[in-house]
Amino acid sequence: MSDDGDQTPLLRRSPHTEQTDQVSKLTPFLTYVALVVNLVPISAGLVLGYSSPAIVALETDPEIQLTPNQASLFGSIPCLTAAIGSIVGALINSKLGRKPAMLATSPIFTIGWILLAFGGRNIGLLILGRAFGGLAMGVCFVVAPGYIAEISPAAYRGLLGTFFQVAVNVGILMAYVLGRYFSYQWLAIYSILPVALFSITALNIPESPRFLLTNQKRQEAKSALAKLRGSSLQDISHELQQMEEQTRVQDETEGGGGVGEGDGGGSSVFGFLNSQVKKRAFMLASSVLLLQQASGINIVVFYTESIYTQAGVQDTNMASIYFALSNILATIAASRFIDTLGRKKLLSISSAGMSFFLALFAFYFHSAPDNRINWIGMACPIGYVIFFAFGFGPIPWVVVGEILPNSIKVKSSAIANVMTWTFSFLLTSAFQSVMVPVLGTSGTFGMFSVTVVCSALFLAKNLVETKGKTLEEIEGLLAR
Repeated sequence: MSDDGDQTPLLRRSPHTEQTDQVSKLTPFLTYVALVVNLVPISAGLVLGYSSPAIVALETDPEIQLTPNQASLFGSIPCLTAAIGSIVGALINSKLGRKPAMLATSPIFTIGWILLAFGGRNIGLLILGRAFGGLAMGVCFVVAPGYIAEISPAAYRGLLGTFFQVAVNVGILMAYVLGRYFSYQWLAIYSILPVALFSITALNIPESPRFLLTNQKRQEAKSALAKLRGSSLQDISHELQQMEEQTRVQDETEGGGGVGEGDGGGSSVFGFLNSQVKKRAFMLASSVLLLQQASGINIVVFYTESIYTQAGVQDTNMASIYFALSNILATIAASRFIDTLGRKKLLSISSAGMSFFLALFAFYFHSAPDNRINWIGMACPIGYVIFFAFGFGPIPWVVVGEILPNSIKVKSSAIANVMTWTFSFLLTSAFQSVMVPVLGTSGTFGMFSVTVVCSALFLAKNLVETKGKTLEEIEGLLAR
């Protein structure tokens, strides 16, 4: 049976499944929880976008005299500390739960923004502030997608999963817009607001029912699930039974070692990958994240104004705002199709558009300056990010949240994020120091165009379609 499409007729037509469909609706409280949780990735987006206007301000401040190496470190260090944050997030996630892990980001973000706001012109303190922001960002990227996947009904998991990428893009846009009108100090102060709002509103969101079950807290899990589904305790009993059955099977597989949080199975780093299903799930989850970065997205985001300057655009900050706004609108549009067209089809559409605009941008830079059509230089990054947001932006985070079995979710997500953020740090650092000097701007974007095509072919062959399937059904697909 194919992995694509809705190829689970027996499961879908069973009375139990029909009953589950009736209670697994998108309730107001579930929507509220998803919105509250996504205040954390808004803060992460502010960290990502902060450097674009801040570096320009720092470089033009005669009292700071920012060196090129300091500017590079200021911009890229969040990626490096995000790798550390992935490990920190996994530890808190495993021992204390999803909710405490997300709440832990608030003080870390706040310390970072305070250092940036009140660090004066001490570049060491400013870089340290960026490092704290990256640390919290790493925790966020490990915890939030998995939490959303665990609390969402199968029919709405893709939609709710795209909220994460939308929120990150909202944070980037906020940084660009506020950075246009305020100093980098005031931008840091305003960036504390999403953190403060999350700390207040997150107090009444429930813990993940799946985490509670793996810690033998059945009644609490049942109450949390009933609250999320807006149904009575009796109505959600079947969904809870499915979770319990999966937990029991995993407990037996792991030797009773605390499913989901122990991640047992060997003493080596990858010893927990003790079955073909787990190995395949980890390979696919880490692949989609690494291939997302291989598309060059963080290079385009981090160096948006610099790239637009090379392309001959006059108001580079306004062009960056259009870029970020297009990213948000396209991600919202993608949320309407992710649970109907499916993950793999959207990735194919996304890669085709991204590759086209990257190739066109490469040709634009290859042409002599006098022969360039300026509006094409303006449109290519926007076209690229629109197609990125339509697939390669939100879908990898959705896939990671849903494809990793609960028994390895914490450790796998942490390792995949460490690899991804380290790769992103190396890639963004090499852009101006290695890629452009060796390949030229044209060759660099041409290389990314080819990389996107290769990534799409790999995912089309290997990725399983998860649209509309429960997390338990996805594990069944991975076993084939």
